[in-house]
Amino acid sequence: MKPSVRAAALCAILVFPLLAAAAPFTNGSVVVVRVGDGVTALSGNSAPAFLDEYSPAGTLIQSIPLPTAVA
Repeated sequence: MKPSVRAAALCAILVFPLLAAAAPFTNGSVVVVRVGDGVTALSGNSAPAFLDEYSPAGTLIQSIPLPTAVA
């Protein structure tokens, strides 16, 4: 299996069940990936990642944490 296919399969296994538990994204909103918790400085080590959804006005709607450990 190609590495890109393997990565997509791993993403589907780890992320999609988590997204199913989150509220659906709102049409017109902006979703960004945030790496880190805003407290700990980023380094060469892994850091938690989040999907942050913002309204067009810039208000945070929801923040979805992505898995940090292999299930």
